[in-house]
Amino acid sequence: MSYGSVGAGGVNHLAMAWLANQIGLDMAHVPYKGLVQALQDVVASRLDVMYAVIGGALPHLRAGRLKAYAVSGKARSPVIPDVQTFTEIGLANLDASFYFAFAAPKGTPGGVQAKFAAESSRIVGAAEFRDKYLTPSGFEPVADSPDQFAAFLKTDIELAGKKVKASGAKLD
Repeated sequence: MSYGSVGAGGVNHLAMAWLANQIGLDMAHVPYKGLVQALQDVVASRLDVMYAVIGGALPHLRAGRLKAYAVSGKARSPVIPDVQTFTEIGLANLDASFYFAFAAPKGTPGGVQAKFAAESSRIVGAAEFRDKYLTPSGFEPVADSPDQFAAFLKTDIELAGKKVKASGAKLD
C-alpha cells in the first residue's frame, strides 16, 4: 500500500507512519509538494490512502470521490459527523491533530501572557469565529491556558519522537 503526504516529516506523513506502525502494515510513503496533488492521486487511485485535513478533503468527500475512515481529535467532526474518531475504532493512540498556537519570547511578563491568553480564548470561543473560520475547515477550537498548552506540548513532543522513529524520517 502507498500513502501520500504533503512532505516528509509533516503531520500527515508522521500520522500515516504511526498508523502503519500501530496496526502492522508495510506502507510506502510518497511525498508530495502539496495537498491538492496528493488528494488528486488518491481520487484517481494512483495512491491508496492519505491522512488529510478535513477542509482540504471536504469537497472530495461531499462529492463522493473520497471516503473518510476516521478522524483525529477527541470528538467527531461537526463537518463530517458520521465519521468515527480513531478512538472509536479502537486506535486511541493515533491522534495526530494539527494545531495552531500563539507563542511569545521567553521572559514575556506574566500579565502580558495572561491578557493575550484571555483575549485569544475569547476570540477562539466565540461562535461567530468558530462557525466562520474553524468549523468549515475542520478545525476544533481549543482555548487552553498557557500552562495547559505547555503540558499538552510536553506530551505531544514525546509522542512526536515515537512517530518520527516509526516513520524513518531523517533530516536532510
